[in-house]
Amino acid sequence: MNNSNQELSAIIGTYRFTYGKKGSKQVSDFKIYGYDIKDTGDLPPFVKVYGQYASVRVCGVNLPAVKSVYVKLYGHWENHPKYGPSFFVKTYEYITPTTTHGLISLFSSKEFPKIGKKTAEKLVEAFGMKVIEVIENEPEKLYDVLKKEHADIIISNYKRVQHFVRLVRFLSPYNITPAQCDIAYELFGSDAIDMIKRNPYVLMRVRLIGFGTCEAIARTLNIALDSEIRIKGAVIQTLREKIAQTGDTYVPVSEIRTRSMEILNSGFDPAPVSDELWNRTCIKMHDTREIAVQINKNDPSDKAQFVFPTVYYEAEYWTAQKILCQMTLGLSNLAKQAFSEALEHYSDANSIDLHPVQKEAVMRSLSNRVSIITGGPGTGKGTVIDLLQWL
Repeated sequence: MNNSNQELSAIIGTYRFTYGKKGSKQVSDFKIYGYDIKDTGDLPPFVKVYGQYASVRVCGVNLPAVKSVYVKLYGHWENHPKYGPSFFVKTYEYITPTTTHGLISLFSSKEFPKIGKKTAEKLVEAFGMKVIEVIENEPEKLYDVLKKEHADIIISNYKRVQHFVRLVRFLSPYNITPAQCDIAYELFGSDAIDMIKRNPYVLMRVRLIGFGTCEAIARTLNIALDSEIRIKGAVIQTLREKIAQTGDTYVPVSEIRTRSMEILNSGFDPAPVSDELWNRTCIKMHDTREIAVQINKNDPSDKAQFVFPTVYYEAEYWTAQKILCQMTLGLSNLAKQAFSEALEHYSDANSIDLHPVQKEAVMRSLSNRVSIITGGPGTGKGTVIDLLQWL
């Protein structure tokens, strides 16, 4: 797979406005902006050019919206039936502003929260067109002209923008969206690209990124087919798939083994992953709490062993412990009478006409060690819970 943006079209332009009625908001990550695009002579015939620029509808996820700052957008043209002539963006990168006005626009944009136009002007006035160079090489100088809070924001957010743009550029060939890149950056920080290069399967922690996408990156990076990280990725993928299909919190080891080995070895001859290697990796995953394996001591077969995501196993374990604790509790007849009187007092004081079934549910909950309260919408479950908490 080609890891560059050469397969995509590229345009250079600046943000002008957001499409939509005045006062309305585009609530999703997908944005539609109006951009002024430089005419490089490569624009498709359905795009109208006015002088040196064309006004273009730009569509995509988490697009930059900074006026007077040039952005290089990578994507594809489409004469869309709904949006008309549009450029659909896969990734982008900022182009360093070449005017003081552009620099002020950049540093007072949403990319630098709490930095207003006056602070941006003060910054540019102090360092002129060398401000980017100062931030990159001598950031301590910002503290001489700005408040510490503002200097911290500019330094950290400038670095974040640079790292994020590089991350988007690195991952976009694998159909990973800027929104997913944003999550990856929050998880892995400025070392995200290095972490992904060492272990592409860490991206499975990002919503909707599965083994297949990570495997495509791994093949580009020549990750060994019998590597531990690859086997772990296949096990996690299989666990997710099976739980989504069955609705259970666990999967029998036999099913995990069959499906994950199919993922790992299909299409390869000889098979790169042996049963022994698979077993050894799963034991290590259990030891490091990446998964939880429950073994039936009376039946050592795979069908009597179950694999849980650790978070599900711990949730079930502590729920069971809580129930066991509740089973040791009980109420005396004197306590039951006191609660019954308190219930009547609460009803009178709050002018609540409790249904006999609600009263029975409250008293049964207080009389039994474990209770399950069920009912459709509007049947009074919430009132029962409120009463139990009050009592």
